[in-house]
Amino acid sequence: MNTAANYQQPTYSIGVVARLTGLTAHNLRMWERRYGLAASLRSSNGRREFTKTDLDHLRLIKQLLDRGMRIGDIAKLPQKTLSGLCVRQPENATKDSSTAPTATAVVGHALTMHFDKHPRRYPQLALNCKPQSIEEWFSNTEQTDDIDADTGKPQVYLLQIDMVNQAIATQLRKLKQNDNSIFIFYRYAARDLVVDLENVGITMSNSKINTDTVDNIVKEALRQKSYSNLLEQSAEQFDLTLPSERPRQFNPQQLADAAKRSSELNCECPPHLSDLINALNAFEDYSQQCSADNWKEASVHACIYAYTCQARYLMEKALVAVLDD
Repeated sequence: MNTAANYQQPTYSIGVVARLTGLTAHNLRMWERRYGLAASLRSSNGRREFTKTDLDHLRLIKQLLDRGMRIGDIAKLPQKTLSGLCVRQPENATKDSSTAPTATAVVGHALTMHFDKHPRRYPQLALNCKPQSIEEWFSNTEQTDDIDADTGKPQVYLLQIDMVNQAIATQLRKLKQNDNSIFIFYRYAARDLVVDLENVGITMSNSKINTDTVDNIVKEALRQKSYSNLLEQSAEQFDLTLPSERPRQFNPQQLADAAKRSSELNCECPPHLSDLINALNAFEDYSQQCSADNWKEASVHACIYAYTCQARYLMEKALVAVLDD
């Protein structure tokens, strides 16, 4: 958010920006570290000084967050693109396709008890509750599909797990491959398993099950669904079927290691696939930063980004297949 003329603008402290945007000072500091959304100026004693341009940029981000978009998807977008997304939504976006309750599978005694205790608190969810352990639920493979006559196939899974072990983590990864939103309340889990599951897009919470924590998880689930609906509406404008966003399966070091395994496999596929994935990663980042002057251009870039994610995911699956051969 830096410009050469920022020094000519009035400046605001982080506390004032938080009040004017509805964001928190904690989030502003965190976004600075993660996404480079820093104040354009610093005072002589190191305090952040936000300009009017910074303030306008953050207000656009707040509007899009309120509509269900995720900060990781919009943090690096230019201000023109953010404005294009905010100014006008597609005509059918006002007819909210998400008004129908979201089919949600709930597994676990405490979680089921919570929803039974608050039957009218979550009208946005069509609940299919299973008061059983995760092991019992996974033991019946048909239950993981959970196509209920009233609620339909789940789009969201809220799962209570006492201990996340390797076997359960494998089942969760398999469930995630069906493009479901999965939220886990767990008691015990090795840190590497938690990180691994979060890397594939599963939300992990070590909080106690109570009204506040469940409310926050439900809110996040609905935000994710709203964002997915927004991208699908964009794709419909161009007669496209938009794939779900895919978390990255390999970091740069893992790709470099994979590229060196060609001699072991008597095959040049690993280095070629690693190169393709690196290229797609770079284009994925680039497509997030393309500017747009209106909703149509922003929609096109959203589609490009989503399809690049899908292409990279397919190449990652191919690399896994080669390495496991």
